[in-house]
Order: sequence, then C-alpha cells, then structure tokens
Amino acid sequence: MKSLMNNTLSSGPSLNLEQLDHYIGTAMDQWKVPGLSLAIVKDGQTVVSKGYGIREVGKDIPVGEHTLFPVTAATRLMTASALALLVDEGRLSWDDRLVDLLPGFSTGSELVNQHATLTDALASRIGLDFLGELVACGSRPGLSRRDLLDSLQGISQPKCFRNRRGESYLLPLAAGEVIPAITGISWDDFVQARLFDPLGMTDSITSPALLQGRDNVATPHGEVAGERVVVEHAMTHNVGPALSVYSSAADMAKWLQCQLDNGKVGEQVLIPSAQIDAIRKVCMGGPIGLPGYVPDLMGCGLGVWEFTHRSSGCRVYGLGGDTEGFEAFYVFIPELNLGIAAMVNAYHSIPQRLIPWIIDRYTGAPETDWMATLSDLEERVFTGPRLQLNRLREQLTKPSCPPGLPLDAYTGVYQHPFIGELTIRQTGETLAYTLGEIYQGALPHANHNTFFREPVGSIYNQCLFRGPLRFNLSVEGNVESLTIDDRVFQKCQA
Repeated sequence: MKSLMNNTLSSGPSLNLEQLDHYIGTAMDQWKVPGLSLAIVKDGQTVVSKGYGIREVGKDIPVGEHTLFPVTAATRLMTASALALLVDEGRLSWDDRLVDLLPGFSTGSELVNQHATLTDALASRIGLDFLGELVACGSRPGLSRRDLLDSLQGISQPKCFRNRRGESYLLPLAAGEVIPAITGISWDDFVQARLFDPLGMTDSITSPALLQGRDNVATPHGEVAGERVVVEHAMTHNVGPALSVYSSAADMAKWLQCQLDNGKVGEQVLIPSAQIDAIRKVCMGGPIGLPGYVPDLMGCGLGVWEFTHRSSGCRVYGLGGDTEGFEAFYVFIPELNLGIAAMVNAYHSIPQRLIPWIIDRYTGAPETDWMATLSDLEERVFTGPRLQLNRLREQLTKPSCPPGLPLDAYTGVYQHPFIGELTIRQTGETLAYTLGEIYQGALPHANHNTFFREPVGSIYNQCLFRGPLRFNLSVEGNVESLTIDDRVFQKCQA
C-alpha cells in the first residue's frame, strides 16, 4: 500500500493535513489528552499513519505510527473475521447454536441456552446484564475465560432476546472461544496466524498480557482533580475476543485496507467476499448515539456496526469503545474507499468525534465541530450522574440516624450469582469494600442501614453502581444481604 503525505488528495473533496493537525491539537489541548494515534487510508493509499502527543504524562516520549494502543471493541470484527474463515471451510455455520459449538455453554436462561446462535453472540442481540458484565469482568481480571463464561449461569433472564440491541462482552467472548473448541488452537494464536501474519500486522498483539518486553506502548491515563494521572492497563485477556487486541496506526491502516479491498491482501483472498457480506449484513437495529450519523439508520452486523453518514448518506462500517484509560474507534466506507482509525490514551470519546469530522472533509459537508458535542456527553455520562448522586447522598445522609447495628455486624463476604464477591470490612470507625479482586473504596454512612460508596482508582469502579448500598436484615435482626442498584448480594456464612 503506497503512502501519500501531501497536503491534499487530488480527486473530489479533500483533507488538508495542516488543518487536520490543528484540529487534533486543539482538541487534545482542550480535553488534556496526552497522546493520539491516527490512521487514514484512501483510494488504496496511506494518507496518515502517525502519532500525536506523548505516550505518558511527565515523559517526553512521542506517540509514533508503531505505538501500541488497545483497539477496544474493534477486536470483535477481528473475531468475526477469524470465525468467517472456519465458516468458509465448512467447519461451522453462522446459525449454529452456541450450546452445540461450545461444550459446557450455559446461562441461567433456557431461552438463551436453547436458541442463541453464533450470529446472536456477535450481533449484540441476546440482551444479558451488560452493567453486571462490566463489573464481573473488570473487577476480576484473574478469572479465566472459561470461568467468566461459567458465570453466565447467574443470569436468569435476558432483557431483550433478539428484539433490540443489548451490549455484551461475554457473548463475543463465547463466540471467540468457539475457535479453540473447533480447532484446538487458542483464539489468540488463530488470530495471529490467520489474520495478523498474512496482513503483515507486525506490531499487533491479542492481549495486554503480551505487553511485557515491549516499550513502544501508550500508557493509559485517568483524571484526578482535573489533572491527568497514570493508571494501570486493564487486564482484558480474559475477555480477549471482545476487547483485548492492541495495535498501532501502521497496522490499523493495513486492517482497514483489507476491509476496503473486500477481504483481500493485494491479490490474495484472506476473507472470502461471501463471508465479508455475511459479517456486514445488519442483524439488529438500534441507535447508539454517535455524532455525525443518522440516528435511526444504525444496525449491528457480526462484530461491526453499520451507520449512515448524516450529510452524504454513505454507508459506514465501524465500531469502538473504551477500556481503562483508553478510547478507540475505527470506520471504513467502501463508497468512498476510505478508512479511518483513531486511538487516544485517555478516557474521552475524541475518536468518535474526530472521525466524522474527517469524513465530512472527504464528502464536502458543511464544517461541523463535532468535538463540541463532547461537553454534552461528559455532562450526560459523568458530571450529571455524579451531581445527581451527590444530591441523593445529601438527602439521605442523616447524622441523627446512626447505623442500626454495630459496624462489625455488617462486615463479611457477600455473593452475587453473576457479579461475584463483595467484601465489607471495618477500618476504624468506618466501613470499606472490595468488589471482586481490584475495585475498592470507602462506605460512608447515610442513615440506619444505608451507606454510600466512595470508590477509588478505576474509572469503572467510579461509574458503576451509582446508587446507595443498603443492608437487608432478617426477621431476627441479622444482616442477611445487601442491595445496590437492584442487585442483591447474599451474605455468606462465616
């Protein structure tokens, strides 16, 4: 694939690279984003493959075209593409049931057990407990993939089986685990050998567990008191097929070009066109609130979403998301022969806004500052709920209503059938908690048997479970369970 680094492209509306650099620099300064990685391919050429900013705050080491970032949910198209190779070989079908493909697969719902297919798993249309999944996966990085899939038995009722979008980590994981069940080769090794190697994606790895010994890696960042701070990489290996691939601008350019070439690498067919069509076929509709696209013309294929560009009407394929201290998104647009991937090492949805701005330049659309919508998102997702929770805490906190029991009566281990263990301990005159293996915080008292969480560390620990925590007593007056956001954790016997 040729590289083209002049300021404009010759045919049709074009992208001015100086204007692009200015737009990115302004957004990074405004939102205090340390580093960004960007790949753009157009008409078979690499227009941009570069980094902006630095890998880590406090260290003057620039992001380059080979710097690794997690691609987050872009991993799912890679999983679907790997499975497409097995479908093409006649070793499985998209409509095969998970229970037939994956030994031991079982949820707490017989509806899901008896009817969920590979297509259902990849198309986000099974509708399990996504908030619970975030907690169950993120708080327990030590669990194996098999352990996480076994935890699905704790979900008794899907919310929207095949009738609307229901985000999931564990169902794409289940789809990916079909690969070792069929071939005897791990998902990681299969993706490396059958996708990364033929494409020449020499930077890419399938898991943060493989980062050791690599130094050209972006560092994730959180935010404390308005300042960027370094956080740990999320150990996403256990949800690998859904989330865990790390890649670079250089490699993502190769991946995007393969998609635009309908599954080919040069003249060699890597993913047969019939399977490319199957992957991109919309299986479930539903808006996901992205700027720059028509809200009611969105739908999910197999590990990839289809959007409609707001001004040009072009069909856009893509996906992305976040993990601890990172955000990423990619799109490819066959009608424009255009592909874009953007990744940042901070928890801000800049890629989702940068990409439609770039598409607008190639379609001649009126200039819209999509970054301006980021303030509304921050308000809706972070600031607003945090203020609402603070108001609720003020309303419920009553110093005249002390705890109904001695603090040590609340301590112990509480178990949720899906999310796992929540440990309550006493630290001096207050309570504290540990959720799973790594989520921790204090439990300041509100009134009687009601407490609030003061989480520390992980952004997911801070954002999940927004409501108060209430201890439930038996008729004898002993603590038997606790409830938080309608999820009940039963106290384990000592």
